[in-house]
Amino acid sequence: MPWANMYEFALIGTLLIIAVYLAALRWFDLRFLGVFIAGMVVFFLGGSAMSFYVEVTPLMDPLKSIWLIIHVFVASLATALFAIAAGLSTMQLLQARRERQRARGAGLAGLGRGYLRTLPNSEALETLAYRFAILGFIFWTFTLIAGAIWANESWGRYWGFDVKEVWTFVIWVLYAGYIHARATRGWRGTKSAWLSLIGFAAVLFNFTIVNLLFKGLHAYSGIS
Repeated sequence: MPWANMYEFALIGTLLIIAVYLAALRWFDLRFLGVFIAGMVVFFLGGSAMSFYVEVTPLMDPLKSIWLIIHVFVASLATALFAIAAGLSTMQLLQARRERQRARGAGLAGLGRGYLRTLPNSEALETLAYRFAILGFIFWTFTLIAGAIWANESWGRYWGFDVKEVWTFVIWVLYAGYIHARATRGWRGTKSAWLSLIGFAAVLFNFTIVNLLFKGLHAYSGIS
C-alpha cells in the first residue's frame, strides 16, 4: 500500500481529509468549511511535494505486514477527522470574537460582516468540532492498539517507548483531556476550541518534526 514514507502518507492523508469532508456533507452543512479544507490540503500537498518526496523503494521488512494497512489507514482516518475538527474550532474562535464584538455594539469589518455572518453560531460550531474530535479519538485509540499488536509482531514487544509511540500516546492524552474537560469540567467556548487546536498541532508535530528530527524504529520517512 502507498504509505511507507512521509510523502505517501501525506498523499493518503490529504485524500482522506477530502473524502471525510465530502462524506460529512451528507449529514452536516459544512460548505462554509470548504475554503479552509481545500486550503489546508493544497498547503500540505505543496509542502509534501517540495520537502518529503522520495523515490519508490521496496518496503522494509517490518512494514511487510497486514498491520501496515490497518494501522496506517486508521491513523490517517483519525488525522482527517482531527483536521476537520480543527477547522471547525478555528471558525468557532472567529465567530466567537465576532459575537463578542456584536454584544459590545462594535462592528467587525470585512470578513466578519460577510463570511462569518453566514456561519452557524459559535456554540453550534463547537458542538460539531466536538463530534468530529470524538470520532477521531475513537480511531486514534484503535491506532494505538493496532500499533501495539504490530510492534509485538515485528519487534517482540507491545510498547518500547520509541519516540513515535510516545508522541502517539501524547496525542491520545491531549484529545482525551479535551473530551473529558468539555464533557465533565465545563470547558466550553474558547477553552474548548484551543484544546482542539493544541491536539491537532501535536498531530502535525508528530508527522513532521518527530519524523524528521528524532531517530527511532519508526524512522520511515525516507529522507536522509
